Amino acid sequence: DYKEMEELGQGDRKMEGKITKISYNEEDDILFIHKEGKVKGNLMIGGFVLDISYRGNIIGIEVLNASEGLKMFNITKDMMRYAKSAKLICKKYNDGTIFVGFEILAVIPNREEIEERAVVAIPEISTIMA
Repeated sequence: DYKEMEELGQGDRKMEGKITKISYNEEDDILFIHKEGKVKGNLMIGGFVLDISYRGNIIGIEVLNASEGLKMFNITKDMMRYAKSAKLICKKYNDGTIFVGFEILAVIPNREEIEERAVVAIPEISTIMA
């Protein structure tokens, strides 16, 4: 329902940069990125499931078929396996545009402990929640 989705998008105007928990289920190929909080509902956009809190904030993302879906963002299975931390980024702009994305920090063994960062943006959410 459009009205319900509109209400879900009415949380903080800026919810950027909170450190989150990250885990990867290799068997089911699902990447989980979550902040603390209770989930009121979910919104599915393509291969992404956004978790919405009771305050209307996006507090989590599940990426289904992650190894395939995140290739275009240069996120590899190794990055997901060895992810050390993640950052969930959500912004609502005055024009109604909503940006949802995340960063992953991975330290992959046998690569001289190089830290790799990747940023993923989910642009389709603007048309659904705006």
